[in-house]
Amino acid sequence: MAERSNYTLNVWYLHNATMYKNDLSKCGSTKEIAGGGSVVWPADAAAQTNLTFPAGDQGDSTSWTYKITFTTVPPTGQNFTLQIGHALADGSDFTAGGPSVTLSGTGSKRVFAGATSAASFDVLSGRYLALRITSSGGDARNVLVGGSWGYCSASEGSPDYPLPVELSSFTATPGDGQVTHRGITESEIDNLGFHLYRSSTEEGPYDRITADLVEGAGTASNQQTYTFSDPNVTNGITYWYKLEDVAFDGRTALHGPIAVTPQARVQEEQQSLPDQYELSVNVPNPFNPQTTIAYQLPEASEVALIIRNVAGQTVRSLVRERQEAGSYQVVWDGVDDAGRQVAAGVYLYELKAGDFVKARKMALIR
Repeated sequence: MAERSNYTLNVWYLHNATMYKNDLSKCGSTKEIAGGGSVVWPADAAAQTNLTFPAGDQGDSTSWTYKITFTTVPPTGQNFTLQIGHALADGSDFTAGGPSVTLSGTGSKRVFAGATSAASFDVLSGRYLALRITSSGGDARNVLVGGSWGYCSASEGSPDYPLPVELSSFTATPGDGQVTHRGITESEIDNLGFHLYRSSTEEGPYDRITADLVEGAGTASNQQTYTFSDPNVTNGITYWYKLEDVAFDGRTALHGPIAVTPQARVQEEQQSLPDQYELSVNVPNPFNPQTTIAYQLPEASEVALIIRNVAGQTVRSLVRERQEAGSYQVVWDGVDDAGRQVAAGVYLYELKAGDFVKARKMALIR
């Protein structure tokens, strides 16, 4: 189904009781729909302004798409009504909007995917776009959520649904017994601040290491830079970090993870600073949902690290600043400068630093 271009626009993936925009990183789980009952998945962020979703006809670029996967086959006669509308943060006060479709059990089908027409409907500022699935009766059924098991997707040309914080860069620099982190936001909406989390493994669990919230900029349309320090690490051990942003209304979103290994100064002196510019192969490659790009600078330089498509068009500017000599890692999460998830395919990442220019290829899979 990934060939439909509108799948890269406003796609909400189901996880537990929440829809996450353009985020396939959540682990798989199940959600039970009781016989005759319903389940509501609100989006992970409230509408920041009043949004009007246009009417659409099934089968063209204005249609809504969906995918629902049951753990067991619904029998013939057991139907499920799928409705898209809006609700409060906890899923209560659900109001159906334009899109609606009936999934009919066949006794052999477990995966239901397709498109549906929709009347125009509004999501008011402060409310959450939401998906509701209601069973016609019969036995309780579990649906698979997390990853790509279930989603709903707005039509092409639908309004943007911005998250409170647009994070363009989250990096970590190792030191002697400490790690310094930097986060750069391109815009913020009602951002209360940030917390930093750490784990000894990529899978977690992650523990919060900031005692107090690092204050955010509230609402800002210009770039903001934040610095975080972790002085409680052991040299030679690799740590994984996530950055959490917290909105005024309590909503949160996690960014990362990124990995870093602090080293003792004596080791750094033995190794010395890099003696040449280098752009390493991204890891992993191919990747989904994110990949890490490493590079090194032998001297302070004006640095630009840019993601381009095969046509040479700029997709994402990861770094545009002056940096000191050293080794760096930057994570790309597969979204463009507008915060939209890009399509699967081959992309170029290019490093310009002083007179040094180098580009490599990477593959994003869905």
